[in-house]
Amino acid sequence: MRKLLIVFITLLFIFNCKQKEIEKSQCIITYLEGEVKTVINNKEELAKVGDILKEEDSIITNKDSIAEIKIGENSIIKINPDTILKIEILLKNRSIENSKVKIIKGEIFTKCNKLNTGSSFEVETKSITVGVRGTEFLVGNEEGKSNVTVIKGDVAVRKNIEIKKTTELEKVDPILATHIKENLL
Repeated sequence: MRKLLIVFITLLFIFNCKQKEIEKSQCIITYLEGEVKTVINNKEELAKVGDILKEEDSIITNKDSIAEIKIGENSIIKINPDTILKIEILLKNRSIENSKVKIIKGEIFTKCNKLNTGSSFEVETKSITVGVRGTEFLVGNEEGKSNVTVIKGDVAVRKNIEIKKTTELEKVDPILATHIKENLL
């Protein structure tokens, strides 16, 4: 009976430790310009630097505003004007972080430092999902059409889409390439 009690207490201790290992990564608003709103628990409010966003929360920029959020230790997202971004996944288990955001409309610039083995960071639109490990890239979603511009590094894209490096972008759209270099890098 005593051995059974010891085994039970040991298993209970192990189970409690395992549960505490998995937590939520932090998503915090680090910069705002213009009028930016958040939708937290289905309630729309004006955003403030320092606000913490959780899974299922959204951040909305209007046509004359931008925002920046930091997710976990490795990812910074600049949210361009007229964008709605939803936080989908924020998981952390020791040194492993798994994050996912969804662009409802608009455009974001993402800088994601090299992730630990087993970690993931994804940006989803209606038509594509972009996965990264250590990259700088721009993702847009307008009227159901998605685009990805890779500034530095590599991305994995699910579904068919044309990916342009900034050197290629200069040939196709020099104004956009200049804008990215001057304002986002």
